Amino acid sequence: MTCEEFRKNLVELCDKDVNPDLRTRMEHHRAHCDECRTEYNEYMAVVDLLRPQNTHTTANPDQTDTLHNDCHIPNHPHRRTLTHRRQRWLHAAAAILLFAAGVCTGWSRFFSTDATANELPSQTLSQAIAGLRNVGNFVADFQVRTTGGENFAYLNPNADFVHLHLAVFRENGTICWRMEKENGRTVVCDGQNQFMWYGEHYRVTDNADANFLEGFAPLLQPENMLESLEEILKDESETSFRFTETDSTLVLTATVPRWLGFFVDQPSGEKMPCALEYVFDKANGLPQQLRIWAQQGDKQVLVLESKYIRYNVALDRKTLTTVPKGQTEWTVTDPPLIRENVRLSRLQKETAIEAARRITEALASGDTLNAREALHPYRQVLPQLMKTMSGCKMSDFRENTTTKNYAGTHVTFTETLPDGTARQRTIFLRRDNTQRIWILDGGF
Repeated sequence: MTCEEFRKNLVELCDKDVNPDLRTRMEHHRAHCDECRTEYNEYMAVVDLLRPQNTHTTANPDQTDTLHNDCHIPNHPHRRTLTHRRQRWLHAAAAILLFAAGVCTGWSRFFSTDATANELPSQTLSQAIAGLRNVGNFVADFQVRTTGGENFAYLNPNADFVHLHLAVFRENGTICWRMEKENGRTVVCDGQNQFMWYGEHYRVTDNADANFLEGFAPLLQPENMLESLEEILKDESETSFRFTETDSTLVLTATVPRWLGFFVDQPSGEKMPCALEYVFDKANGLPQQLRIWAQQGDKQVLVLESKYIRYNVALDRKTLTTVPKGQTEWTVTDPPLIRENVRLSRLQKETAIEAARRITEALASGDTLNAREALHPYRQVLPQLMKTMSGCKMSDFRENTTTKNYAGTHVTFTETLPDGTARQRTIFLRRDNTQRIWILDGGF
């Protein structure tokens, strides 16, 4: 039995001659449906209010008119007529009250805290987008499935949660920001340059347009994330969504084939359908919370969850853009220009797999001269990389599908340790530099 059939036949339950099969099916449905059980209880509460409260049974089978007996009214034809008339008025009142209860129940469901709309909540999204564009500074904390020491290219559903802190400072058209992974990389932009570091030895810098955040960059401009979401939700063939309302929030849940502008990709480059939930504050229309799930087989894995988002908070620009001081120099991400035309031509024709094999073999042998340009961004940590890969053998190189949100590519391979243990590894490479050669971009 459906909920609609249950509501349609609800009044039948009060009829002593109701079909037994119908009663059985309705009782079964009521036992398994919280919403219909609530409606039934509300309905019966009204019915109970209309039942005589002072009547009681009598042992005398001849005294059938209990109202008359209770009130000690003689059983008299005129009185009996009044009683019947009174009963008709009670029945009419009952009908009116039951109708009113039904109307009230309907209105209460329309304005209830669980109301659902089937249309795209364009007004809510437009209000949120406009509100975010007018926001000054904001800070947010997230739990994300990624690797602390790795770059910001992607979320990995198979990784543990890492705490991520973001602070954004907006003033006179200038945007400064700071993103920190717990026990991992930090990226800072002072409006002119970006700085990324990990530990005391890995430090790289580039101009403000450098894409150090890669897949995490949309978090800097949440209004753009909502605009992308609004566009994809318009394509009903690819998405599904639900819009619910509580006393203080508006909640949008949606399933999309991919997260536009974001990055729920596996290291292999395979796209995964995503489910997401936005919670908007009714008072100001701004997002209070964001959750993203990645679809893996028949289960959904939570990959990102905001712990809090605060708007228009006081931030000190100088403190926000502070970078480490010390003996380690900052390395520019682009490798030094190659002056040898023959070598440059050979490296430019190289495939990603060929570059990955050359780089990993150089690290395993300890002779990195042949891969010096590719290893340039990691030259501060080369001793650690060479120690980790010393004596290893690499095989089974495979390039994965390049993702739209990543400027480089992924190459997987099998690494066999000196003791014979084999493990799967992934190396990230990119060639968006001035000379169009492959350079290392993470994975170790």
